[in-house]
Amino acid sequence: MSIVTPRLIQFVQETGFDSLPPEMVRVTKRGLVDAIACALAGTRTDRGKIAVRMARRLGGQPEATVIGAGDRVSCVNAAFANGELVNALDFDATPHLPPNVIPPLVAIAQAKRSTGRELIACITVAHELAWRLYTAMSAYTSTYIEKATSPDVFGNGN
Repeated sequence: MSIVTPRLIQFVQETGFDSLPPEMVRVTKRGLVDAIACALAGTRTDRGKIAVRMARRLGGQPEATVIGAGDRVSCVNAAFANGELVNALDFDATPHLPPNVIPPLVAIAQAKRSTGRELIACITVAHELAWRLYTAMSAYTSTYIEKATSPDVFGNGN
């Protein structure tokens, strides 16, 4: 295990709503509202309609709501459908973390009857972790692509 992993675990365990800066809470709430708005707009798309139909068909224990449909399905199915709805029009914030972060957390929060403060803290922490992983992978991908397409790799130069 790298030295980074224990620090990330500590960050997750020690970060609660009360430790969040007010500006971070405001930004997270805005992101949540934006994701819900994107999901509502996504219900009008073919992709969104397919996701809602699939969630309904798969059903499951009624734990969480499909945004804009009102149906309660399993956490997993609500997270899937809502993720598709958030991204259906491709209006979600880049680098497209909200459809992957927010719907699963909202579904779990509904199933566990979590407070809004708990949800906001979880979304904030999850976005931070997702951003760090995205940034790390973007640097890796960039380096990998540069190396893979350099003349040296293919024997075309130096």
